Amino acid sequence: MQFVRVLFYCWTLVFLYACSSRNNFIENYQSFPNHRWASNDKVNIPAVIPDSVGHYNLYLLLRCENSYEFNNIWLKITAAYGDTAFSMTKEFILMDNHHWLGNVYRDVIELQLPITTQPIRLKAGSYQFMLEQVMRQNPLKGVLNVGMMIERTDTSSVYP
Repeated sequence: MQFVRVLFYCWTLVFLYACSSRNNFIENYQSFPNHRWASNDKVNIPAVIPDSVGHYNLYLLLRCENSYEFNNIWLKITAAYGDTAFSMTKEFILMDNHHWLGNVYRDVIELQLPITTQPIRLKAGSYQFMLEQVMRQNPLKGVLNVGMMIERTDTSSVYP
């Protein structure tokens, strides 16, 4: 009987921790053959937002080789929800004074860069995000993976 109580107590703690966790997120990557991202290779990222109550941070996830030739990357980002779509073109800075802004693992650089400057509200439902590189070089050499992370934030610290 004591074992059952302890087990119940442990499961209750695990459940409460899972419910209160701030790290609710969606993460999705796409890889490129030969580490080359052609301008016609559009990265599609499906995401299901569970509720409209939370605020969300959107991040670009990029893995590239140390030999990547540029200190930035220009992307066209499209978000589609139902029959509505929104697009923007944005520059992401990858280096500052010849130092990568992400984590360096030998010859691989891993970057997590904010797409939005502050948390945003998303409606509950299915979204389709699309990432396109719009750099002058085509194909863009040295790109291993690109993706997005959608992270739910604590709404008590966000202004409406």
